Amino acid sequence: MSESIRQLSAIMFSDIVDYTALMQADEKSALNVIRHYNQVLQQAMTKYNGKVVNDYGDGNLCLFSSATDSVNAAIFIQGQLQAKPKVPLRIGLHIGETIFESGKAMGDGVNVASRIQSFGQANTILISKNIYDNIKNRTDFKSVSLGHFEFKNVEMPMEIFALVSDGLSVPVKKQMHGKGRPVIGNWKWVFTIILIVLLSVISYLVFHRSEKPLLAEYQDDRIAVLPFENHTNDHRLDVFGSMTADWIIQSLLDLDNIKVVTFQSVEDHLQYASIRGASGNQVSFADRTGAAKIIKGSFYLQSDKIIVKSQLLDARTGEVEIMLPEIAGPKEDLQSLVQEISSRFAGYFESRGAVNVKLGMTVPRYEAYIKFREANQFWGKDVAMTIKFLGEAIALDSAFYLPYGMSHALYFNRRQWRQADSVSRLIDRKFSHPTGMMKDLITAQKARRTGNLDEMYNSYNKVYQKDPKDISWNLWAAIGARSIWKYEEALSIYRSIDPATVNYDVAWKAGWARDYAYCCIRLNYYEEAREVIRHIPQQYVFQINEPTIVIYAKTGQDDSLRMTLSRFLDNAVLPWGRLTNLYIYAAENYALLHDSVNQVKWARLALERQKSIQKVLSGAGSDLIINPNPKFSKAFYLAGKYEKAAREAEAEMTVVETYWESMSRLGCAYARLGKYEKVRSIISKINSNKDPYVHGEDKYALAKIYAALGEKEQAIQMLAQAFARGFGMAFNRYAEDSDFIPLHGYGPYEEFVKPR
Repeated sequence: MSESIRQLSAIMFSDIVDYTALMQADEKSALNVIRHYNQVLQQAMTKYNGKVVNDYGDGNLCLFSSATDSVNAAIFIQGQLQAKPKVPLRIGLHIGETIFESGKAMGDGVNVASRIQSFGQANTILISKNIYDNIKNRTDFKSVSLGHFEFKNVEMPMEIFALVSDGLSVPVKKQMHGKGRPVIGNWKWVFTIILIVLLSVISYLVFHRSEKPLLAEYQDDRIAVLPFENHTNDHRLDVFGSMTADWIIQSLLDLDNIKVVTFQSVEDHLQYASIRGASGNQVSFADRTGAAKIIKGSFYLQSDKIIVKSQLLDARTGEVEIMLPEIAGPKEDLQSLVQEISSRFAGYFESRGAVNVKLGMTVPRYEAYIKFREANQFWGKDVAMTIKFLGEAIALDSAFYLPYGMSHALYFNRRQWRQADSVSRLIDRKFSHPTGMMKDLITAQKARRTGNLDEMYNSYNKVYQKDPKDISWNLWAAIGARSIWKYEEALSIYRSIDPATVNYDVAWKAGWARDYAYCCIRLNYYEEAREVIRHIPQQYVFQINEPTIVIYAKTGQDDSLRMTLSRFLDNAVLPWGRLTNLYIYAAENYALLHDSVNQVKWARLALERQKSIQKVLSGAGSDLIINPNPKFSKAFYLAGKYEKAAREAEAEMTVVETYWESMSRLGCAYARLGKYEKVRSIISKINSNKDPYVHGEDKYALAKIYAALGEKEQAIQMLAQAFARGFGMAFNRYAEDSDFIPLHGYGPYEEFVKPR
């Protein structure tokens, strides 16, 4: 017997009105209607992160992770279905528990959504009180109550609302017929409802005299949790304050309608958390993180117990809003104490209306968390030390999820596919039933590994919504969007963070600003790109140079480009090889602009510079470049020296990480030289690849070679296959790759690379 899985979701039940009669009267028109409906439904699922779980032919059951997504999807669907052939659809929305068994969704939540939908008419969207409570403070959603209805096998009457919007119909209550009946003059139910309300008021007054309901006041406020202050003399407990704050945040992430500031964002801007805001021209902690409320706490020792105090404050004024009860626990069992504290906070908010979606992460052993924190200190600085401490954290607590996720990200970023795959399989085995945000993180990581860019984008976007100002979540959500060429959406994600407020303490955060600038450049927003680049510190000059070169090349500022390169040459931070690459990069960008004069000029400057470096290092005068680097064969290629480009590419193919790039360069050079038998031999060799960890690089290499041969249709086919296998996360690919210049102006290529 298959295992049942329960999930809390926003449920959409849709049904085409009188579809059976339409099919009997005009089968062709009915089929056109159903095709139109299915096409729009799939668009809505992609656009608003929904999933079709049951298909009934003339209707569907769909699930969403939020009420807002379900309402937006319903409005989108009804709007699109007004175009011919018009589809007379009715939609019912409800938030409830769904049970999955044998691949089908069922349960009370599904039944209620179905009953609500049944009272609808063509072009209506009816919603339950649960949905209404989640959207009632949104000014962009308007609704009207249709009264209470009794449903079969549902104990209490339920209030139904109709969404009101241009183009939507609102049913007249007297004309509504469905699976139940309206409550009219039923004094038994009226008395019951009054009694329940009265008892609720009495209970509230008795147990919560000094507190306001959470969701009436805090549901739109983002909550930050500062590391709890150590008021003991035991410095071994310093990490306990960070662990407490981190796990309170993890517990709040369980709550579907609570907004948080991630612990990374808190740490990035902790120096500005003076509660009342920063002084002078500094941007306040609240503005940097989006925090409206702050949980602040401290702990001290009393005999053998740790006593924890905490309070919730206004992030801008510092005014104390809630003093939370003290929590005490034994010093010898810090893991249990953190569990108690985080559970108390989650329970506090849940008891006041927050919806628990059960993230599923357990509190780790204290010693394991210490190792994880040490790994964080080395992230982006020392790979070996990061791996060492992550391994030690897992060895101390094999159920601690965060080190696994961090290990996967590290291996993936370093293109160590087999190691990333091994960690991913381990995650699958140890965390077989993740829920909530943990599920989205695992799904995103697996999608990155397997090259499923659409799924990666959707999953990272869900995580990003939890805290748009968390720079790592922001970066990956934006990369996910622009990897499928949704550049405007990527920019809207990047713009969630002011580049002036970023703590550029490691190079990858400077990389966030560089990627932001690239998105601007892709859409010709050069001034915004310049403003973003301005905030990158000079020690990360290698993150500044490439987008700067692109801007100058694309805006025809050759003198500024030359001066900029000269300034970079004087910067001792950059290694010689990277400096040479800047000239090559300038040559490529002029090639993309079809400026062959500057293309050849800058390519030759790159080669001359590298030769002078080579003489210094080896005293030799060979034309071949020492220390193979695929950029150098490209320099020969851009300079029109195809024989030398081929020779250099063969030497470069010994570098495993860039093998496919060197292989494609060799094929392109032979194509330019008219050595077609050698080209076909290379194509055959690439086609024989059986390595499952290539992720479309082989197809991308073939696309370049076919472009050089002038076989445009084949080139487009290979590009499509490369993209389908996940090769598309870097900016300098597809539209920005000079090897596809032979495809410029070719309709299918221009359509393929067009921003979406």
